Amino acid sequence: MRFFRIMAAAALLAAAPMAATLPARGGEIRDLDGVRFEAPDRWAEMARIQGKELGFVRPDSRGRLSIYWWLPDEPLLGAPDILSHGQIMVAGHPALLIHYDFYSEESLKAVFLVPRADGRQLVVSVDYPKGETADLQALLQRVLDSIRFDGEAPPPAAQAGNGTERLITIPDEGVEAAQPAQAAAPAAVDPSWLKDRFGSDCTMVDLQTWSHPVGDVLARAGANRLLWLALCQDRTYPVFGMAFDYDPRSATRDYFVPLWSDMLKANGNWAFTVVDAGDEVMIHVSREGRRGLTLDEEDLPAGFAAPATAVSPPGSQGSIFDDGANAPAVTAPQGQDGTAANGNAIFGDGDTGNSAGASAPSPGAALTGDPENLPPVSASPAPSGGAPRNGMDAVIRDLNSYLKD
Repeated sequence: MRFFRIMAAAALLAAAPMAATLPARGGEIRDLDGVRFEAPDRWAEMARIQGKELGFVRPDSRGRLSIYWWLPDEPLLGAPDILSHGQIMVAGHPALLIHYDFYSEESLKAVFLVPRADGRQLVVSVDYPKGETADLQALLQRVLDSIRFDGEAPPPAAQAGNGTERLITIPDEGVEAAQPAQAAAPAAVDPSWLKDRFGSDCTMVDLQTWSHPVGDVLARAGANRLLWLALCQDRTYPVFGMAFDYDPRSATRDYFVPLWSDMLKANGNWAFTVVDAGDEVMIHVSREGRRGLTLDEEDLPAGFAAPATAVSPPGSQGSIFDDGANAPAVTAPQGQDGTAANGNAIFGDGDTGNSAGASAPSPGAALTGDPENLPPVSASPAPSGGAPRNGMDAVIRDLNSYLKD
């Protein structure tokens, strides 16, 4: 396991060889809407948004410190540029410490996990050139040590004085980290609604035995739970019942668009639907042309749910698959919003906005793509007892049925 250690005791800092390069203590105490902290000495203020953000720049302009109240609009984990992450305690509050790698820069970000009354979370972020990790870790440690919330007494660790050695550990990939609170799992889908909407032959899949590349995509992405899976249209059209940490319709395109694209690729570029009961939305995903991505979002109608208990994937027991530290690189062409006038979102090469006028195939319509390249959607036996039916088998069967009629 790779990890970084940050020693914050003043005596240790004074003895360290790098101490001469660190900004001296004694910076100005600043206030940001209910939280006080010590700004680094000789760092100039570069940004101010009243009550929301304060930003500072290093004297040589090659490092930045930002303290701001963030309204969560995207998952904390899952981005491919995250090197490591782990939970820490700051002023008696739990926070998630994330280490990013952005080309020529690195970033350390501490995100307080408990939001205030308006839903915003405090974030302390340091950006710096590569190769200066140790110095900036020590700087971030000192800023975090100085944080005090209005109306709260200093935590016991702070009352012990600078002679108390503290250690912050940032574990590497694979270590469970705190996530935003999960909503309760919705009730299972009503089979009659499912068959009316997606076809009379829809069958539920046993997630305990299900194995498919789409499952690997979901596990790597994190911040999601697969609650149930139905296969319709002769087991060629999957309908995923899922729950997410964030609303797919909010400003989270950097998470959801790559996720939909990776799921589509893992499913052989065959269309599918995601039912998110918690956010009351359905997303129909299909391929537009050779590389484009078509998203058709609609409100989830009433009456879709049944009182049955949702089935959890193997070993998850309704929890998140993974913390997202090993998320794959973004593979989907992305737009900023991509919502067309007809409610569809079209994402193609070079798209940065709306592409109105293109419509997504409706659920239950004929699928597109090369049927022979479609991987099995389920590893469980088909209802007839034979092998799972996909692609060309289904086309030939339907053609024979048509000719007989």
